[in-house]
Amino acid sequence: MSQESPRELLDQILQQPDNDERPSKSQLKREMQALQTLGEQIIAMTPGERARFPLSDDMLAAVEETTRIRSHEGRRRHMQYIGKLMRREDLEAIRAVHDEIEQETLRRDHAFHRLEKWRDRLVDEGDAAVEAFVAEVT
Repeated sequence: MSQESPRELLDQILQQPDNDERPSKSQLKREMQALQTLGEQIIAMTPGERARFPLSDDMLAAVEETTRIRSHEGRRRHMQYIGKLMRREDLEAIRAVHDEIEQETLRRDHAFHRLEKWRDRLVDEGDAAVEAFVAEVT
């Protein structure tokens, strides 16, 4: 079994041609797993990030209900239900918002890493680094 990311599988789902050939059972399982993983990622997001997604009322209710489920088996079944609901959602719009949030996260992480490098440089080099920092910022 190939180890494709949920993003790659979602791309495959969205790019499937509309022909008479049915996808294999394995392909259907991979697609369901990708949708379930995307649902898990949405659940793990902050409420503010989640609010940006164009989700149906059923999906929003299922996401909210997830926080109340404590049983491991109950949560597993609920995540399968989330995957099933994801099939009815607008995957193009969800993917666009998901990509946008990922890009914001990458930009924030990059800025934080730059900040950490400057902090280390300021501690190590002192006044010379302060002048270089001021020159870069302005």
